[in-house]
Amino acid sequence: MKNGNFLSRAIFLLSLIAAVILQPYFQIFSVKPDLSLLGVVLVSLIFNTGSAFALAIFCAILNNALTINKFGMNVLLFPLYVFLIKKISKSISLDNSFIRACLVFGIAVLNAVITRFFLWHKFIALGISLKVIFIAPLYTALISLLLFKSIKFLCIENAY
Repeated sequence: MKNGNFLSRAIFLLSLIAAVILQPYFQIFSVKPDLSLLGVVLVSLIFNTGSAFALAIFCAILNNALTINKFGMNVLLFPLYVFLIKKISKSISLDNSFIRACLVFGIAVLNAVITRFFLWHKFIALGISLKVIFIAPLYTALISLLLFKSIKFLCIENAY
């Protein structure tokens, strides 16, 4: 499943757009999971490197259009995360859903720290920063764990 075909790319793009639209409904205690970052991790794990970079740039453009981050920052960061995930996947096995969820948590924390560093000129209270840096990535990792378990279940069900 490393080389995704056109249909799987189209389904991913439609699900990414649906995730961006439905993201406010996932809000708990004013914390939302970063579904576009989760999409970048999924793209990195499923598709080959060229397709993963192209889809990550599309995720970044969509995310830049819909968030308050500095414009263009995600276009630089998301392909960097694809490169990082591809390097990590060569070093360790990412067959377990829990290990993939830990990878999502690590990438989400890295993204939150880098984003807060670039927004340092704005005063953000420490409690809000800690919530964004640790609770939001944890929530993203929990959503990813559920997603990975459901994908594994659907793939096993369709195999027989």
